[in-house]
Amino acid sequence: MTDRTNAPGTAPTEAGPGPDMGLHVDRRWSGSALVLHPVGSVDALSAPVLLDAILAGAGCAPLVVVDLADVDFLDCAGLGALVAGHGRARTGGCRVRVAAPRAPVRLLLTVFGLDATLGGGSSVDAECDHPTGDLTPAVPTTPPGPAGPPPRAASGCGPG
Repeated sequence: MTDRTNAPGTAPTEAGPGPDMGLHVDRRWSGSALVLHPVGSVDALSAPVLLDAILAGAGCAPLVVVDLADVDFLDCAGLGALVAGHGRARTGGCRVRVAAPRAPVRLLLTVFGLDATLGGGSSVDAECDHPTGDLTPAVPTTPPGPAGPPPRAASGCGPG
């Protein structure tokens, strides 16, 4: 699996096993948001690739936007990856949003009520600038202790 982290303004990288499973995930930065761009089908075989990309991104950025524009198929395993990634990222203080889903994927998100949780803005830029969906605080808003808030994972993948 290729998983190189790219700095802001650099070319996207591919993560995932490639065409064998029908999915690869490009990564790029949009301000402080990490944009994941899966291309292909998200099913039982490839959903773990998407989940891994979301979780890795959640350790890097306060906002991960999953650009679904080039996802041609998404089944319940793909929905599960989005929900699991969202839930696990929130515990670390990261928000996960989806953007630009095609009509069949948008319908699934709506039918299962995930558009209210994950967003589903019409464009990545709109979702990065003004996230939609559940905007309650990702972590409890209790004041940090004397040492301040916990640091993000030291993965070296931040935008700065």
